[in-house]
This record gives sequence, C-alpha cells and structure tokens, in this order.
Amino acid sequence: MPVANIPAKTQTTTANITNARAAEIIIAPNNVDVYVSNRLTHFEPVAGDEDSIIHYQIVPGTTDSSSSAVGSCDTDKSISTNITLKTLEETPSGGINPRFISLGSDGRVLYVGNVNAGPAGLVAYARSTDSGIIDGTPIGTVDYAFFGVGPGWGPQFIQQVA
Repeated sequence: MPVANIPAKTQTTTANITNARAAEIIIAPNNVDVYVSNRLTHFEPVAGDEDSIIHYQIVPGTTDSSSSAVGSCDTDKSISTNITLKTLEETPSGGINPRFISLGSDGRVLYVGNVNAGPAGLVAYARSTDSGIIDGTPIGTVDYAFFGVGPGWGPQFIQQVA
C-alpha cells in the first residue's frame, strides 16, 4: 500500500485555538516521553489544515520517598512531587481529529487514527526508543477513504495486537 504524502507541520493554523481538544494521552514505556493528540481544527477544517501529535518529555523535580501512592514509576517507590513537561516536537497527524494514538509493543512505532478527514485515516511513524523522537515521514498509511463515505467515518481506535 502506498504511503500518503503528508506535508511537514507548519507553525500556523486557521483553527481557533480556543476549540483545541486532546483525545488521547499516552506515556511511553520509559515513563518519560508523553504523546498527546492535538485536535486544533475541532471538526471545522479549512483546506490545508491538519492536526498533530505533540511530544513532551517529563522532567522530574523533587521526590517524596515517604509517599505510598499507588502507580509510582520509580523502583524505590518514590514519586515526583514537582514535575514539568518540556515540549520536544510536533508531528503531523496525517489528517483531522486524531482520535486515538498508540505505541507498538516494542515502542518503535507510533500509530495515529484520524477520525474526521485525511489524507490518511491511519498513519504509522517510526519512533526512536532512545530519544522518543518521531520521524515525521510516515512508514505506512491507510487512505482515509478506505474507512467510509464522509467525516466521522475514520478509525475510532488504533492499537497493535502482539
């Protein structure tokens, strides 16, 4: 199947930023890289608009070893009480309204499902497991038209089953 031509993300959009939404937030297995689907167009795309995936990095601050909170990522059972998110990159989603994003089982591929418009309904990007950086050139796509006849017919869920 041919790979769709997805242009690099520009820094401007015609979308109203007050309508921005995030549909999915995922944390990579390293518990450092965070990816958020960025739905700036919010079902009102103008020709050339495209949503994106934002990549953040968790930057830890102080820790509290006395906490017994469930879900601590540290092996010593401490949790961070002061973290910040550092913005690393913005990658085109390949279409409008990325509903779900997921990482492949080995963390080397980021999958994106665009629910509202194309060019791509599904996009797969290579991801560095060392830096978490997404290669902005898709390694695979499925055309949006494959999923249905109009807006809202794109994939509702995306996940690799190993």
